[in-house]
Amino acid sequence: MSAWPLPERARSATFGEDLNVLGGFAETYGFEPPVVRFGEDTWDFSAVPDRPAWLPAYSLVVRFDRNIAQPRWRLMVKELLCARLYPTHPAVVATIPNRRRRPAPLGEAYVRVLLYRRWLDWLDEHGIRSLGEVRQEHCDRYYNTRAREIAPNALSTMVILPLRELADYGPVLTDPYPDGFRPWGHRRACHITGVSTRRPNVTPVIPQQVLDPLLAGALFFVDIAGNDILTAREEHRRLSAPIARDGGNPASPAENLQRLAQTLDEYRREGRPLPLVRDLPPETVGDPLASVNLLLLGRQACLAKLSRLALSAEQRELLLDALDDLGTAPGGLRTPISEVIPFGGDGPPAPWRDPIGPWELRPLTARLAAACFCTIAALSGMRYSEIIEIRPGSIEPLDDGLGVIRWRLRSKLIKGQRHGGRPESWHVIAPVVDAITILERMHPNGPDDPLLTHDLCRTMPRPPDKPALRLHFGGLLRDLIAWQNECGARAGLPPIPEVDGCQWPIAPRQFRRTLAREIAFRPHGTIASKIQLKHVHAHVTEGYWGPAGESAQRFIDELDREQRSASEQRVRQRFEEWQQGLPIAGGAQHRLQQEFTVIARELDSFTGTLDEREQRLRKLLRKRAQTLHFGVLNDCHFTDPSQARCLKNAPPGTPQAPLIAACQPARCANASIHQDHLPAWRGVIAHAEELLSDPVLARKVPRQERERIAHQRDEHAAVISPLQTDA
Repeated sequence: MSAWPLPERARSATFGEDLNVLGGFAETYGFEPPVVRFGEDTWDFSAVPDRPAWLPAYSLVVRFDRNIAQPRWRLMVKELLCARLYPTHPAVVATIPNRRRRPAPLGEAYVRVLLYRRWLDWLDEHGIRSLGEVRQEHCDRYYNTRAREIAPNALSTMVILPLRELADYGPVLTDPYPDGFRPWGHRRACHITGVSTRRPNVTPVIPQQVLDPLLAGALFFVDIAGNDILTAREEHRRLSAPIARDGGNPASPAENLQRLAQTLDEYRREGRPLPLVRDLPPETVGDPLASVNLLLLGRQACLAKLSRLALSAEQRELLLDALDDLGTAPGGLRTPISEVIPFGGDGPPAPWRDPIGPWELRPLTARLAAACFCTIAALSGMRYSEIIEIRPGSIEPLDDGLGVIRWRLRSKLIKGQRHGGRPESWHVIAPVVDAITILERMHPNGPDDPLLTHDLCRTMPRPPDKPALRLHFGGLLRDLIAWQNECGARAGLPPIPEVDGCQWPIAPRQFRRTLAREIAFRPHGTIASKIQLKHVHAHVTEGYWGPAGESAQRFIDELDREQRSASEQRVRQRFEEWQQGLPIAGGAQHRLQQEFTVIARELDSFTGTLDEREQRLRKLLRKRAQTLHFGVLNDCHFTDPSQARCLKNAPPGTPQAPLIAACQPARCANASIHQDHLPAWRGVIAHAEELLSDPVLARKVPRQERERIAHQRDEHAAVISPLQTDA
């Protein structure tokens, strides 16, 4: 970088040194914000009330002196951020007609400073010391430099937007661009980058082979391991409480020696080894008591202090005798461990882990918090920012008067809302309620603090002068996966496989997209062989409280898009199978073959390019996809409701849509059966043959019922015979 002179401290002609940059929050939202003076080189927003819980603590502190070295440009960046945070300031209102009308989000200032710094550092490296010297060629060169470093879809927000903001807010800046200059003029960002603004959702979907065992592990922690961990935390909290004065001194030979003897006798009666210390100092290897956790033993014996270096002869003798009789083992807390059947084993149930040691409570609690988050995110359809806003007491049971209990979860909608968010409610299922109940039992603070913070790892309440720190669930989820692959078999959990040779890069935002894809592409499948997706679908798509357009409605819209995509892919798959000569069975067989023949002829006569041919094929198949509903035994082509067997006995007023639960694929004219349906049909036929061949059942089942089962078996075999013959 070039050397800058050291001028006197520059002052803004627009904003005073004592101006509170958060004044716009008071005028817009009606609360009194803390004072953050414009003239300070560090803006700390940590004390702002109702700030989003998902924001990390570091993003609320903006340090201008550490990021921008040139005093004049530092002042210019402060002016720009002040204009965005205080849009109702008289100078901003008078000179910036296209300003934003609400104060910018708090976390945006930290990010903007980093983006401005990159641009200003690039200018400094190229000998430009004032924005008045900037021309379009400089913007193009900087754009090309950054285009080699970041993804194309990030160029708009990380390059074009920051450069244009310096032009749009030029009238209040000390060092503006030349008059009338705006980088790339008024061209749309998508025309500059070549990236369409209407691009599909690029959030990756968690693969099925990763999601199933991961959710199984999360539910194991919520249902089984969580109670063990919480009980151990409560035991450790009791042991950590201050000991009364009558605990005395461990060197006294009377009452304290008796307490220690009683504790060691309890160990003998229970057959429990003495607890090991976490780390053994190398210089103490020669002392046999160096490996024993004397601090924990002293707490269990209600002794104020039990130190190896201050043991009396009687205490040492008692401990050595117990060590010879019992030995040592990891752990130390007396909380019993639940028993499960190990993965892949057929033996009796066994504890899912060794006894818990005091030093293991923090990682176990973090793992339990990650499992609770995974359960909530995977089964509720909530965004990450909405999950983080959950507070204690947010679950409300709803009784419909028929004995059916449902649950409403209250949180906040953050994305796209004004400061502080807006209350919203979701209907959730029982596993989500269990996860939130676990979090409430771990929560050591008041009812106004979010549940999912770093305070969960504390056994005591957080001091009021310390800010709440958020948990980094990306790292916690990866730790949960690593634990399951290493120790999960003992807990009855399958390992989580790698994807393309490496562990899947799990991230919190992937769960919402994955749930929508699961419901759309596997409507009759299960997650981790336990959670019925149609049950989740019924909860996350009904009973939302609030106007349309909120988080719930957006999730439903995303689900509809995924279902349309699933139907289009399924029709394309059926067309390609037909082209390969694979047979089709069912009542819709001939109609489907005729339609595929017409489509194939039209494609043969099409003379466009390969891309145009692909688009034409999608258009021809899209009409068929609009009426496709796929299930376990068949595909339902709901083109003619009058021929639908599922609607024959439907009550009046039933919507004209297929009733999957009443489907009769062997007799319906709208059903088509394909090769991937064969295993389910063969399973039904095999079950019928097993019933008919069992001599015990043959004597108990009436003859008419056996004849009916045999008739259905023969009917099912005839339905799939075209598939089996050609196979």
